Amino acid sequence: MYTSRRKVMIIPYVSDGRAILVQDKRTNEWGFICGGVKREEKYIEAAVRELNEETSGLLTDIPGFYRRVEFSTLYRPTELLKVDKKQNVKIKSIYHIYMFKVPDDIDLSKFKSNSEIKQIKLQHYESIPNTWELCDFVFSKII
Repeated sequence: MYTSRRKVMIIPYVSDGRAILVQDKRTNEWGFICGGVKREEKYIEAAVRELNEETSGLLTDIPGFYRRVEFSTLYRPTELLKVDKKQNVKIKSIYHIYMFKVPDDIDLSKFKSNSEIKQIKLQHYESIPNTWELCDFVFSKII
C-alpha cells in the first residue's frame, strides 16, 4: 500500500530551449522548480506558490497558456527513503508539470537567495552539472 503525495514541477523556458533552473541550498543540486501541494490547494495554485517562492518573487504567475503533463513515480531521494523505511511507509508521488515560455530577455539578476534556493539561472538543462536525479528523468523521458 502506498501513501500518495501531490507534487508540482514548474519549467519556465525561453525560445532557444534554455530553462530556468534552481540550485537547492541543502544538496547543491540543480533542477526544475518543485514542491508539494498543500491539503486544500489545487495543483495550479501550488505551482504558482512554488514559482513565486523559489524565484524569490521574480516570477509570480503562470501564464494562461502552458503545457501540463502528469506522471507518478516511486522515486525518493536516498535520505527520504531511510525516513520512509523507519516510518514503515511507501510513498508514491503524483506530479503535475507546468511548462511555459517566458520572455527571452528575462532578467534573473535581481534574484535573492532564500531558505531553499541558493542560485537561479537560465541554462540548457543538459549543460549543467550536478543535477537532481528526478529532474534528469523528467528531462530525458517526459519533456
